[in-house]
Amino acid sequence: MYPRFKLNPFGVIGHGNIQGVNRTTPEQITGLSGASDIDYVIIKADPDNSENIHIGSSTVTTNDFQLDAGDTIEFSIKDLRNVYVLASDASQNVQFIYFKQ
Repeated sequence: MYPRFKLNPFGVIGHGNIQGVNRTTPEQITGLSGASDIDYVIIKADPDNSENIHIGSSTVTTNDFQLDAGDTIEFSIKDLRNVYVLASDASQNVQFIYFKQ
């Protein structure tokens, strides 16, 4: 028998992408209205990227958390505007989708 649990579904608030993430200036992940009142985000490095994407705060560097091409990271967060990305080399792409419970 399967364990019983209560489903707590999320509703999609928005999604977006950043084309051409560069390696010199961290770029803030922002989305549609409501990005400052969310519960969860999924960030994906584009599968066609030739270099890595790094995730962190406004001071993110290429030594911070790394996503290889096609990798994703999921986490709880209240304000998407606190997340920044930086590329190991110029012109990399990132997709994201965020949710509100």
